Amino acid sequence: RSAGQLTCFALPAGRLLPLPPADEALWGRLVLETEPAAGALAAFLYPAGPERDDYYSALCTKRSRGLARVWALTLDGQIAATIGAYAIRGGKAYLACGCTDPELRGRGAGGRLAALFANALAAEGLEVCLACCPERVGFYTRLGFQAAGSLGRYLSP
Repeated sequence: RSAGQLTCFALPAGRLLPLPPADEALWGRLVLETEPAAGALAAFLYPAGPERDDYYSALCTKRSRGLARVWALTLDGQIAATIGAYAIRGGKAYLACGCTDPELRGRGAGGRLAALFANALAAEGLEVCLACCPERVGFYTRLGFQAAGSLGRYLSP
């Protein structure tokens, strides 16, 4: 049975997104981490439940094989926003797990982090791809990603 559609977006290799506006006072307090600790990321994205351990294990394995990269912004030593490429192969980097602390949402930090990360990957010659749910389409469109199709989601009976 159908579970809805995901919109696919892409940023061609070598193309750069413009840096979106952000609350500059907040931005000035954030620290960019290009190799954040896997345990801290797991706790930020999955505060409880088995997903936390699964994420931690998969990230460590993929990082050690050069198949994943994650960036984060920290505020006072705590993760405030993150985004990662959890599948890098065949000239493509697939983004996922873009997340900003709920108290900081709407201030531009997550969007700027996503643009910086995508630009770094595209500058390395990778096509940056992602699939998102309908409520996130406007966010990625405003960042400058271009729609590249859609995927149907289905649930088994």
